[in-house]
Amino acid sequence: MSGEEDDRTGSDEGDQRRRWPRSRRVHVRLSEEERRAALAELFFEGPELLPYVRRLAVLMALSVTIATFGILGDSPAVVIGAMLVAPLMTPITALSAALVMGWPGRQGTQLGIVAAASAGAVALAWFLARFVPQERLAELPNELVSRTEPGVLDLGIAIAAGAAAAYVTIRPHAGAAALPGVAIAVALVPPLAALGIALEHGTGAMASGALLLFLTNLAAIVFTAAVVFLVMGFHATFRPARLTRRIRTGLLMALVAVIAVAYPLGRQSSDALSEARDAEAAARAVNDWLGDRNLTVEQTDVQRRSPRIEVVVDLIGASTPAAAASLAESLTAALGSPVDLTLRITARGEIRVLSPGSVPGG
Repeated sequence: MSGEEDDRTGSDEGDQRRRWPRSRRVHVRLSEEERRAALAELFFEGPELLPYVRRLAVLMALSVTIATFGILGDSPAVVIGAMLVAPLMTPITALSAALVMGWPGRQGTQLGIVAAASAGAVALAWFLARFVPQERLAELPNELVSRTEPGVLDLGIAIAAGAAAAYVTIRPHAGAAALPGVAIAVALVPPLAALGIALEHGTGAMASGALLLFLTNLAAIVFTAAVVFLVMGFHATFRPARLTRRIRTGLLMALVAVIAVAYPLGRQSSDALSEARDAEAAARAVNDWLGDRNLTVEQTDVQRRSPRIEVVVDLIGASTPAAAASLAESLTAALGSPVDLTLRITARGEIRVLSPGSVPGG
């Protein structure tokens, strides 16, 4: 361990050392043995650093490979296996510990390890995805789509997982059985693999969604784990004024990062809810319009293109439906905006396209 392990590290020679005020002390106390054991699990320095980095690189490569193939093969079980192999939680939790201890040197080291491992993961996933023909991904796997459309629920999961990770670090005997669950819940490597795949086979929107999911997990884990470390008594015994400022600044930066990712997550969740409502309203209008005709709705796609809404309805059957214009009018009333409707009917191997055009309104 370096000199930063000393509780007094970070103070100037002239700083007045003081104990954390009694009214602000947490009730949980850690013994010196527990504290040192936790530090030994998180920080690898000196001659231990290079072997640790090598182990991390090997496990990251294996985890990303498993995750990439699992996502491309649309196999949830394989992706879960990649989560269990992923070693990224250790440096992220170490970053949280460095924040509450006021160790800027170790903060920089752990942040560098996380950044390098993440960049390498994306590059490896991109390289592996290049060997998959584009035709194979004509229909995007659900495992890929689910990691490119994050929402507020993902933030909640990451917050809980970060708290669990910090608790297990401090209480390894009580939480040993929870380690696999924490690894599965937090899902750090699959978003990086999805980002690499999206860069090769997807779109910019998919890539940005996967990146947002990873940053959400990273920010929430760092902040929540730091808070749990403080509550559990994992902090310096002495708090010089300068060290206290460092800790507060670090926690504030972590909180700002969480808020920064929460805003786009909220927007995406709101958009997804709006799309679901539109799809439900359009489905009701289509079913009412069909009546008892021998036609089946294969798909109804609703896209808001301000100021109008584009609706594509795919039907299967031999019956002749009512006039498409009447459906467009019903959809306009149901969705509350002017509708551009395309009605496609598949019957006896042939496709008929009825496009009544735009319906005024709104």
